Amino acid sequence: MNEIIKWIFIIFAAFLLIVMFQVIGLGLVILFLIIYLIYRLNKKDVINTNKNTILPEPIHNEPVLTQTTPAHKQSESNPVSPANSNNNIITFHTLGENISLFGYTIVDPLIYTSKNTSNDSSYPFVIYLTSKPDFSGNDSYELGYWPRFSRLTNLQKGMYIKWLVNGKKDPIDIGYVFIYYYGLEHRAFVEQKDQKVILFELIRLYNIYSENFSFSNYSGNFISYLILKIDNFTPDETDFLIQFITTLPRDYRNIPISDLLYKLTKGTYMLSQSVLPSILEKLFDSDYQLNLGKRQRELFTYYVEKEIEVLNLPELYTETDTSFTYNHASPYSFIVRPVQYKSLTPVSEIKATYQSCKGKWKRGFQNITIRKIDSSNDALTDVEKCAYLSSNLRFNGINPNKEFFDAKIQNNSVMEIRALQEFFAFPENEKLTLRQSEFLVDCCESLGYKIEPSAYLVKRAYKSTDKVILFTSTHKDNLKNNNFIIPSLWFDLGYKVALEDDFLEDGEVKLIQKTLKTNFKLSLMEKERLEKRGELYSITKQVNISGFADIIKSAEPESINLISTYLISVAAIDNTITIEEQKLLEKVFKQLSLPSEYLTKCLNELQQDRDVVTIQLGSGKPKLGSIIPRPIEESYQPKEFKIDPAKLAFVLGDTAKVQMSLNEIFAEESSGFVVIETEELEETVIGVIETQEAEIPAIFFSQLIQKDTWSSEELKNIFKPYHLMLNNAVEMVNEWTDNTYGEYLLEEECGIFRINKDFAEQLVELGVES
Repeated sequence: MNEIIKWIFIIFAAFLLIVMFQVIGLGLVILFLIIYLIYRLNKKDVINTNKNTILPEPIHNEPVLTQTTPAHKQSESNPVSPANSNNNIITFHTLGENISLFGYTIVDPLIYTSKNTSNDSSYPFVIYLTSKPDFSGNDSYELGYWPRFSRLTNLQKGMYIKWLVNGKKDPIDIGYVFIYYYGLEHRAFVEQKDQKVILFELIRLYNIYSENFSFSNYSGNFISYLILKIDNFTPDETDFLIQFITTLPRDYRNIPISDLLYKLTKGTYMLSQSVLPSILEKLFDSDYQLNLGKRQRELFTYYVEKEIEVLNLPELYTETDTSFTYNHASPYSFIVRPVQYKSLTPVSEIKATYQSCKGKWKRGFQNITIRKIDSSNDALTDVEKCAYLSSNLRFNGINPNKEFFDAKIQNNSVMEIRALQEFFAFPENEKLTLRQSEFLVDCCESLGYKIEPSAYLVKRAYKSTDKVILFTSTHKDNLKNNNFIIPSLWFDLGYKVALEDDFLEDGEVKLIQKTLKTNFKLSLMEKERLEKRGELYSITKQVNISGFADIIKSAEPESINLISTYLISVAAIDNTITIEEQKLLEKVFKQLSLPSEYLTKCLNELQQDRDVVTIQLGSGKPKLGSIIPRPIEESYQPKEFKIDPAKLAFVLGDTAKVQMSLNEIFAEESSGFVVIETEELEETVIGVIETQEAEIPAIFFSQLIQKDTWSSEELKNIFKPYHLMLNNAVEMVNEWTDNTYGEYLLEEECGIFRINKDFAEQLVELGVES
C-alpha cells in the first residue's frame, strides 16, 4: 500500500475520533490501535516484496519422448487474470525447451508455472513452484469435474508431475489430462500463440485418451477449430491431418469432417472417398427424429449413398459462409471468438433423397434386427448390406459383386448351396439355419437372381449339399406370400412320385401342370418359379420332401385320402398301375409317413369294376373234437391292374377340400400362413386376383382415410371380404400408392397402423378418393 495514502488515512481517522468522542482517552486508545494495525500490514508487504523463491536442485534426469517440431523461445505473459485475482504472473514453457521441476526434467513441456503462491482464484493449469508434491506413491482417487492443480493433494501433485515427465502418455485419471488441457486452451485462445504446436499435441492426446467421451468431445472440437483457424499448413502437415480426419469415428461427435477436408484440400479432395458420407453425417446430426443404432446407421448410410449414386448428380454440395464455435472446457471464463469458414451444404436433390430414404426405411425396417451372418461385431460387408436392403426396400443401388457372380453362373445355373456359401462368405456348416437360408436367398436377390426352391417359400432350411437353380425374371415377386406354399407342396409331391423310377415322362409332367392349373390360380412369377423348379428336378432327379410328413400327418382323413389319390394318379399316367409302380408308391408313402392302408384303400377304390364274390357262412355245427380253423387274414398282394379314369377324376375334383385342410395345418404351424376361405376355390381366387390388379387398392384407400389410426383387427375386417390376409393387403396398398404417387400410405408401429395424413390429404386434393 502506498505510504502517503496510509498516513493521510491515519490523520483523517484521528481527526474523526477526536471530534466524535467526548472522552479523549477513549479516542486516543482507538487511534493507537488503528495505527498499530496499519503498521503490521505495512510490515507484511515489505516482507513479501523482499522474499525470494529458491528452486530445489535437480535430482536426476529421466528420458522422455521428444517431438521434432522446431523449438520456440520461452515467453512470459501477463494474461487476462481469473476473477478476483490481483496479481498472477505465469510463465509458459514451450516446445523445444527442458525445464526442471522438483528434481525432475520435463522435455517439450507446454505447461505454465508460477513463482507466486496459489489461492482459490488461481489458474487451474498453473504449476506453482511453492508447491510440495509428494512422489512416494499413487492416489487412485478420481479428480472429478473441473480439477485444479492448486487443489490437488501433495500426492496427486506428484502423480501429475511424473505424468508430465514421462511424456504425457501414461494411463492416468482423465482429470489430470484436463489440467494440462486447460493450459493448452489458455495458450491458444487467450494468448493466441503456438496454435499449430498445440493442434498436433491435441491430436497426439486424442489418439491416447479418446476413449473418454468428455475428452474426445472437447478435444475433437478443439482440433476442428484450430484446423479451420490456421492457414499455413505444409504439404506434409496437410497429409497428416487428412489421414487423421478420415479415420475419426462418425458417431456422437459434431465434427464438421467434410468442411475440414474441404478447407485443407481447397476443394480438390475426391468426393467418392469422404465428402458424400460427411455430408450425410451433417444431415444425420441435424435430424433429431432419426434415432438409429450402430448397425442400422451403418446400413442406412450405405443405403442413402447408393440411392444418391444412382442420381449421378453433377454437384453434391454448394459452398456457404458459416462459423464454428468452440465451448471451452476450462473452469474459468474467457471468450473464444467463432472462426469463419466455407461450409459444404448438400444440394436439394440430396436432401430430398435423404428424406425419401428415411420414410421408406422406417416402413421397411420396422422391428428388423440387423446383424452379420456370422453374428460377429465386424462391419457389414457389401454383400450383407445389399442383401438386407434388397429384401426390405426397393433398392436401386448396384451390387459391387454382381460382375463376379454373373461370371460364376454364366454356364451353370444349377448350383450346390455349398458354392453359394463360399461365394457369400457364409459359415461352412453342413446345415444352415432357416434365417441363414433366407438370408442366402436375399443375397442372390440383391445380385438380380432368384433362387428356386426359395427358403422363404418352402419354409425349409438348406443343407450344403442341396441343389438349387438360379434365374433372372422381369416378373414381380413376393417372397413372403404364403399362398404359394400349398401349390408348391402339391408340385413337389407329384415330381417325387414321377421321379422314383429316375425317368420323367411327358405325361406325368402334363398331369402335374394340369392339376395345378385347374385347382390353383398362380401369378406369372409363381408359374415361372414352378417351371424352373421342374427344370431343376429333371436335371438332378432329386426332390426334397423333408418336413412334408408332419404336415400331411396332421391333416383330416379325407384330405389324406385325397393326397394318396393324387400320388396314385401321377403314377397311373397311362391308367395302369404296374407292380413296380406300386412298389414305388409304397416307398413314397413310407417317406411321407402315410399309413399303408391308405394306399391299399385308394387302389381298390380306383380299380375298374371287378366280379363280386359273395361268401356265405355255413350253418352246420363243428363236430366234437374238430380243430377250429384260424380266420383267413386279408392281405394286399401287388399286381398290375387298370385305373378307372372316371373314379380318379371324381376324387381329384375335391382338391379344394385338401387345400383348405392343408392351409389350416400351415396356419397352426405359423400364424403368417394364409388361410383361404372358399367354397369354389377357382372362382374365388380368380376373382381376388382380378380385383387386386384393378380395383382393390383404390377401394381400400377410400375406406382407410376415414381414420388416422387402425388396429390390426379393424384392418382384417376390411380385407376379409376380398380373401386377403393383413400383411398381403397392407403391402398391396402401399405398393399401389408408392408406384402411382411415390409414397406409402400405411405405417405400422407396435400393431397399430397409422395413415400418412399429409400424403392422404394430397391424394384427396387430387381426387383419388373418388
